[in-house]
Amino acid sequence: MAGKSSKKISNNKKPLSIEEVTNLKRLSLLLDPLNENQLLMLAEAKRELGEFKEASILLQEPFSENYIQSISLIQKLVKARNPFVAEIRS
Repeated sequence: MAGKSSKKISNNKKPLSIEEVTNLKRLSLLLDPLNENQLLMLAEAKRELGEFKEASILLQEPFSENYIQSISLIQKLVKARNPFVAEIRS
């Protein structure tokens, strides 16, 4: 995420449906943690599933600089124990 625009998080406070939880769990099994893009997606999936400790551990892995803003935002949501889907707006 390049650029210097400020980011705002818009929260959707709607809980995940049973189908969404099932899909996120299945997706988590398919993601390759050796691929940093997929590792970031896995951390986000864990956060949305309420698995904050797991998400936090995944976010401690080394990432290239272009992921820093996304990681920072997800870390804030993890720290706040916020499992809700969040849209990142420029």
